[in-house]
Order: sequence, then structure tokens, then C-alpha cells
Amino acid sequence: MSYREKVQWASLATGLLVWGIYFAHFAVSLALRQAKPGEALGGFIGAVIVLVILQVAAIIAIAVYRPSEAELPADPREREIEGRAAVAGYIVLCLAVVTVMLATPILTVSGPAALGQPGGPTAAMLVGNALLAALVIASIVHSIWQLVLYRRQA
Repeated sequence: MSYREKVQWASLATGLLVWGIYFAHFAVSLALRQAKPGEALGGFIGAVIVLVILQVAAIIAIAVYRPSEAELPADPREREIEGRAAVAGYIVLCLAVVTVMLATPILTVSGPAALGQPGGPTAAMLVGNALLAALVIASIVHSIWQLVLYRRQA
């Protein structure tokens, strides 16, 4: 397994863990009608900080294990895999953003009313988290597709 493949596994695992916890907590707060925009923003900032720390630690650990591999530039096969995975992630991101755009009336009108918190901040929180989910899903697809391509060509 190459250095870049190991980094992708670490990225996928940490992303799934951190964003899974974040969105699970967000879903529970929505279900209990206790979602507050300020708390969602704080949770988001905390999730980003934890994600960065975990990913940096994982990449350092991988690089320490095999420092010679970490210093090598990407070969043509790795660049092609990255490019193909980026295209798949971009397509998913585009489709997810269009879906969020089409769902915006629900997220800005019906969603806040159903939560008993009509108003701009709640609508912004719902749309913002829907866009964040689109970005996270695209990132996960990018990582998974990259790993699939690495395994196919191994």
C-alpha cells in the first residue's frame, strides 16, 4: 500500500468519524427540537478543529513509519487516480448542491416552522448544514473512489 493510499484511508476514517458524530449530534438536536444556530456553529468549528488535529496526527504517523515514501513526489499513476477521483467527487458535489438548492424552500420555510423556531437564523442553520453535508458527501465519494482505483491498480 502506497503512502498516498494510506493517507486516503486516514482521511476517510477521520472524516467519517468526525462528521458522523457532528451530524448525529445535529440530527438528535433537530429531533428534540433543541437545535440552535449558535450551538450548531460551535459544533461545526469544534468538528473542523478536531478533524484537522486527527488528520495531521495520522499523516505524521504515516510519514514517520515510512519517511522515504512520504518524500517521494506523486507518480503518473497516482496523479491519474487523484484526477479521476476528483472528477467523481466534483460530480457528486454538483448534484448535491443542486439538490440543496431545490430543497431550499423546505429548508427555509417548512423546516424552521416544524422546529417551532421560524426565522432567519434557523433557516440559515438548516441550509448551511445541508451544504456542509453536500461537501462531506463529495469528500467521502472522492476518498472512496480514490481508494477503489488504488486497489484496482494494485
